[in-house]
Amino acid sequence: MPNSRSSNESDNENFHDTPHWRQTMVNGFFNVLSEEAPKNHPQQVQNKRPLPRRQSSYRPKLPSSGPSERQLSAPYIEEIQPEQAGYDQSLDVSDTALLNPSHASEEQPRPSLRDHIRRTRLLNTIYRIITTHDREHLQYTEDFGTLVFSTPYTVPFLWAKTDNKGRKAPPVLFDALKLAITDSYNDERIHNWGIFRIELEYGDVKWVIKRTGFDFTSLYVNLKKGKNLPHIPRLPIGLVNTFKSMIRKTQQNRQATALQRRKNLENYLIELIKALKFSVAYELYEFLELSAVSITRDMGWKGKECYLDNKVERFRTPICSFRNSNEKWVKEWVIGIDRVLKLHDRVDIENSSRRIEIKGDTRNLTEFLESIETVKRTSPWVRQHRFDSYAPIRENAKIKWYVDGKDYFFAVSQAIMAAKVEIYIEDWWLSPELYLRRPPSKNEEYRLDKLLKKKAEEGVMIYIILYKEVKLALTLDSWHTKSCLQNLHHNIRVQRHPDHGPDGTVFWAHHEKMLIIDCKIAFIGGLDLCFGRYDTHQHELVDFDPNNDNPSIWPGQDYSNPRVKDFSNVADYNAEIVDKSRVPRMPWHDVSIGIVGQPARDVSRHFIQRWNFIKEEKAFEREKIPFLMPKGEYASARDESKFFGSCEVQLLRSSAYWSSGIELENSIYNAYCHLIRTSKHFIYIENQFFITATEKDPSYEIKNRIGECIVERIKKAHKDNEKFRIIVVMPLLPAFEADLNSKDAGTIRTVMHWQYVSICRGGKSILEKISEAGINPEDYISFFALRGYDEIHHHVGENDKERKSPSNSTSDINDESHSSNISKGKLSSIEDIETQETIQGHSLENTEDSFSDERQHFTNGRIGGEPAIPDSIKQMDSKQIYVTEEIYIHSKLMIVDDRFVICGSANLNDRSQLGDRDSEIAIIIEDKETFDTFMDGKEYKASKFAYTLRCNLFKEHLGLLELQDHSTVTKSCLPPLKPEALFELLHERDETVTSLLDDQISFQESKKHSKKGNLVVMDPLSDEFYNFWLKTAQNNTETYRSVFRCVPDDNVADWEQYKKFVPDPTKMYIGHVANPNASVEEVKKKLSNIRGNLVQFPTQFLNDENLLGSIISNAVTPSEIFT
Repeated sequence: MPNSRSSNESDNENFHDTPHWRQTMVNGFFNVLSEEAPKNHPQQVQNKRPLPRRQSSYRPKLPSSGPSERQLSAPYIEEIQPEQAGYDQSLDVSDTALLNPSHASEEQPRPSLRDHIRRTRLLNTIYRIITTHDREHLQYTEDFGTLVFSTPYTVPFLWAKTDNKGRKAPPVLFDALKLAITDSYNDERIHNWGIFRIELEYGDVKWVIKRTGFDFTSLYVNLKKGKNLPHIPRLPIGLVNTFKSMIRKTQQNRQATALQRRKNLENYLIELIKALKFSVAYELYEFLELSAVSITRDMGWKGKECYLDNKVERFRTPICSFRNSNEKWVKEWVIGIDRVLKLHDRVDIENSSRRIEIKGDTRNLTEFLESIETVKRTSPWVRQHRFDSYAPIRENAKIKWYVDGKDYFFAVSQAIMAAKVEIYIEDWWLSPELYLRRPPSKNEEYRLDKLLKKKAEEGVMIYIILYKEVKLALTLDSWHTKSCLQNLHHNIRVQRHPDHGPDGTVFWAHHEKMLIIDCKIAFIGGLDLCFGRYDTHQHELVDFDPNNDNPSIWPGQDYSNPRVKDFSNVADYNAEIVDKSRVPRMPWHDVSIGIVGQPARDVSRHFIQRWNFIKEEKAFEREKIPFLMPKGEYASARDESKFFGSCEVQLLRSSAYWSSGIELENSIYNAYCHLIRTSKHFIYIENQFFITATEKDPSYEIKNRIGECIVERIKKAHKDNEKFRIIVVMPLLPAFEADLNSKDAGTIRTVMHWQYVSICRGGKSILEKISEAGINPEDYISFFALRGYDEIHHHVGENDKERKSPSNSTSDINDESHSSNISKGKLSSIEDIETQETIQGHSLENTEDSFSDERQHFTNGRIGGEPAIPDSIKQMDSKQIYVTEEIYIHSKLMIVDDRFVICGSANLNDRSQLGDRDSEIAIIIEDKETFDTFMDGKEYKASKFAYTLRCNLFKEHLGLLELQDHSTVTKSCLPPLKPEALFELLHERDETVTSLLDDQISFQESKKHSKKGNLVVMDPLSDEFYNFWLKTAQNNTETYRSVFRCVPDDNVADWEQYKKFVPDPTKMYIGHVANPNASVEEVKKKLSNIRGNLVQFPTQFLNDENLLGSIISNAVTPSEIFT
C-alpha cells in the first residue's frame, strides 16, 4: 500500500525543485482543467469541491434480543433465501446527490465542448514539449498474460531503495505481474473520452482497472517530474489525435484503430514497467491499483483501489452525555474487496460499529461504486444464511471428530508444527505449561509454550485472544498467560477481553475454543488448551506413581479435582493442589472437531472479526497489535483438492455487540430448535449443562425454549404413534468446590436447582409437561451420566509397588477377563441379532484406537464428594485403594437421526444459546456419505460422520473400546488430513528449519472391533439396544451405591437422608469404600460387575428440598448468571 509518511511541506519542496519551464507548463495545464497541479505524492489532498457534510448522529449499540445481524448473513449459492424484509427501504436518505451514473452530473458541472477541445490540444502540447522527436516503434505484446522478465535480485535491491521522499517500495514484484488491455470504449458521461479496460493478474489475485488517455498522459507527466528515475518510455504517438479521428471514421476503421491503440498502450505499459522495475515509483503503483494489502496471498477477488477522501465515524458510547468525536476528512488508500458489509444510497459504507463516507472525483467514485455493487451481488458475506448464521453452507468439506483430550491434543500439536504463516488461538482458559503429548517426561518439546516459541522463531505470527476473567470469581490468571506468552517472542501477540469497568462486561464470558493454522486447518469444540482437560477414553482417576517405572501423566496442577479443590495460583503450575495418594482426579470427557479448507477460513473470519473488534476497542493506538485481514472468498490459484471430503457443514455462533461489535446472532440456538423439531427417529445429547424452558413466559428466568421443542416433538411422536427416543448424558454434579450441605455451596446448588426445574420438578419441567399430556416420559426421554472407579497409589512401599502383569484385553464383549467386558447372560438379546445375515460384517473402521496398557486398569468412576480429607486418618486398609469419582461431561454435542451433528463450545443453557450473553462457536455437519445400518430394526441410510461418532461414544460409555495407551499414535490422533497431505504440510518449509517431528508420520493401525460390539450400538432405536443400555446404567448405579454410597443418588430425598447416606468424612476418605467392615474380596467382586462408565442421572435427588433455600434472599448476583 502506498506509504503516506511524507508531509505536505516536503511535497511542496520537491515540486519547487522542478525546472521553472516545467512548473509553468504543468500549472497552465491544470489551470485549464480547473484542478490543482499534482505534487508527485498520491497522498496529497487536492482542492476539490467537497460534498455537503453529512450530519453525524450518535447511535447507541446495546445488546438486543432481536433478529441476528443481517449484514453478515446471506444464503449460500445453493440455498436461496429471501433478503431481509424492508432491506431496500432501510437505506439512509441524504440530501447529497446520489453518486451513481444517473446522478453524477449533479455532483460536478459538465464541461463544455470548448473545454474538451482545449484539454485535448493541451495533452498533445505537453507531449511534444517533454518528449524527444525520434519516433521508433515499440514492440507489440502478445496475448493476455505477457510476463515481465524475472530478476532474482529484485527483492533485496528494492528493500534498500527509496524514492526522493524517503518512502520504501511496497512489496510488489513487477516480474510476477501480468497485464493486457482487452477492450476500449467511449464514455458519453465524460464527453466520449476513451476508456481502456486493463486486466491484471498478480499471483492468485486478478482485477480490472479502467483508464483514459488523460490518465496515461498524467502518469507520464508525473514520472517525468520524478527524480532518480530511469529513462521513461515515450507515450504512443498521436494518442489524442486518435480520439478526434474516431469521430470521422467508419465503424470498421474505428475497430481497427481501437485495436491498434490498445496494442500501443499495452506495449507502452510493459516497457514502462520494465524501466521502473528497480525503482520506487508510487505513481505507477497508484495507476495499476497495486498495494501491499491487495496482493496478499488468498485475498481472492479485488475491486477498485485508489486514493479517496474519506471520513470514518465510529459509534462509541458518549462520555458524560458528550460525544467524543474527532472525525475528519482524510485522503487515504481505499480498497474494495469481497468483505464489504453494507451499502447505503450514497457512497457510505456502514456496519454496526462505524460509518465511512467517501468522496472523490466522479469517475473514481463511479468505479468504486461498481466494485461495491459487485461485492453486494456476489459475496456470501452480505446476504442472509440458514439459521441466521454469519457463514454460508460449505459442501464437500473434510471434517474429523475427536473424543477426549488425548487424541485432540496430539492432533493440535501436529497442526501447530505444520504452521507456516500464522496461528490464531482463542480460549476461555489457556495454560502455557500444558503438555500436548504425554508422558511429559518424554515430550518436553511439546509443551505448549515451547511449541509456540519455536514456531514464532521460525517467523510464524501467533495471535491469541483470552477471556479476561473476573478475578474474584475465577482463578484463570489470564494475565499470567498473556505475559508468559508475549515474553517468549515478539511474534506472539495477545489480547484479553472484556474489561470489567463501568462500560465493560462483568457477567458474560468469551467461551469459544478455537485454533486456526494458516487459515487452512481449524479446531473447535469443548476443549480449552489448559490444565485438567487431557484424558483418554478409559478416563483414569489416578496418576502413575513417579516412584515406579511408569512416568507421571498429569504433572502439578494438571492433576485436578475441582469438586475437592479448585485451581489456585496457576502461575505456580508445578504445585500439586490435591494429594495424589488419596484424592482421585476428576476425569474429563469432551468432544472436538477438526476442519480443513474453506470451513476453516470461516472459523478464521470469526476470530479475525473478534480480534479487530478488540483492537478497535482497547488497542487502537498500539501499533504492535495489528488489524488482521480475512482471506478472500475467491482465489483462483487455491488448490484444495487434498481438503475435499463428503460433508456439508455450516459454522454457527452466539455473538453480539459486547463480544464482537455486531448485532445479535444466535444461530446455534436456531439450529438446535430446528433439528429437534424436524427430527425423525432419535436424538442424542451430551452437554455440560441442561437448563431450558418448556413454554413461552417472558417473566420466567429461563429464556431459551429448547425444552419446549423437545416436549412438542415427543407429543407429536405420541400422537402419530411413532417410535422416537431422546437420550441425554450430562454431569452428575456441577464442578464447583464445596460440600453440598455446606454454607459455601450456594453456586453449585443454584445450578442444580435450574437443571432440576428444567428436567423433572417445579411445574415447568420437561418430564412434568410430558406427563401432563398423558404420556409416560420414560417411553421417549431418559437422562444418564458417567462415573468410574480406579486403584489409587497411596503410600510408597514394597507392597504398593507390586503390579499385576499387563492385561491383554480385547473388545470382544464375551471376554470375561476384563472388568469392562460384558457377561454372556446380559447379551442374550444382542446375540439374537447376529443371526440376521443382513447386518453381519458391519464394523467401524478407524473410528476407535487400539492400545496396550502397562498396568491393570479398572474402569473409572467417581463420587461427587466433599472437599476435605481429615488429617486424623493416617492409614488406609487394603480395600481403600479403590476410589470413585464422576466423569465430568464437558461435551457440547447433539446427534440427530444419525444424520446431523452439532458440536462446538455452546452449552445447553441461556448463557450459551441466547447470543447476547456468552460468546460461542459451533458447527452443524451432515455427511453425504452414507452408511448402511438399521433404525428400529429397519434398513437405514445413516451419515457416516454422525453414525461413527455416536457409535464410538456409546461403546466408550458401555466399556466396549480398547484401552488407550498415552504414547501410542493412531489415525484418530492425526489432524483432519490424509497422512500424506499432512506430511506434505509438515515438510513444506525451508530446509534450514528443523522439525520436531520425525521424517515419517507413523501411526499404529486401529484394531477392528468385534461384530458383536458394533451390533450392540448399531440401532439406537431398537429395544434390544435400549434395554442393554438401561440395564448397564442401572447395574453400575446400584454397584456404586453399594460400595461407595456416592451422591447424588435417587435414594436421598432431603438433607436428613443426605447426612445418613454420605460416609462420615472424619472417619472415611471421600470417594473411597464406604463400608469399613467390607472385605477386599467382597469389594473387588462387586466392582467386577461394573461395565463401562454409564450410570443413571438421579432425577429424584433432594426432591423434597428447595435447593435455593436461603440463597436467593442473600444473593448479590442475578439469576441469569446461573441459567
